[in-house]
Amino acid sequence: MKYASINEMTYSENAGFRAKVRAEPFSQFQNVYERLGYTAILDSGWVTLTCDAETFANNLPMFIHAYINKIFGSIPSLHLAEPFPEGTRYSELCITYMVSYILGMLVRYYPTHWISFIQGDKGDFLWPTMNRVQQLVEQNFPELVIELISDILEERKSERNHAEDPMNA
Repeated sequence: MKYASINEMTYSENAGFRAKVRAEPFSQFQNVYERLGYTAILDSGWVTLTCDAETFANNLPMFIHAYINKIFGSIPSLHLAEPFPEGTRYSELCITYMVSYILGMLVRYYPTHWISFIQGDKGDFLWPTMNRVQQLVEQNFPELVIELISDILEERKSERNHAEDPMNA
């Protein structure tokens, strides 16, 4: 997955979408966003990506958070990612679930290979990657689920408060 860190971002119906991203990583997938109708302007190592509200509504950018930063006690940073082919978009929760599902399939249906990985017998060059993926799933998946549940509960609470407010009757 290709992505570029976002330095600043704004959106309004009148002005549309504007994001400032790091130029070097963004250059690897800049053409994808340009084909979607976004305009990219390079300035001093940064790209300012803009589009009107209609383009934004029809071709939403794909965002991901860098939860890796939380390991070091800092706030997760937001990144602009290259959309999947044919405009398919998955939430970070969905991507993490798919990765955990694949790991689970490997462990369950190929236990011999999994034991070889963790013991360093075969595929030792893959173990650091597999181990890191496993750690990220273990850390991020519960956090993403908790965030989703918290957001849903907060939204319901807000709706109840709005419905109970006599000024809204």
